[in-house]
Amino acid sequence: MGTGITIKILEQNLDNRVCVVEITDDGDVLAKGNIGLELNPDGTANTNWIIHTTKEIVLTRRNINDTQASIDRLTSTINSEE
Repeated sequence: MGTGITIKILEQNLDNRVCVVEITDDGDVLAKGNIGLELNPDGTANTNWIIHTTKEIVLTRRNINDTQASIDRLTSTINSEE
């Protein structure tokens, strides 16, 4: 079983709404960079927003990988029939 999705916050700047993260999925780094930041009414970082944004990034990356794998299988099938 894999390690699942992890997010490591590398840097946070509440004034500039910066949140630099490293997102991994089963140990593979999917993204590393600034995802932006939403604040709670009290001015603290909105962790629910960070989690939601991370999920969106992971799901998008998984969809891209699945689509590419499907294209690769199709291309392999076409090439093997030549």
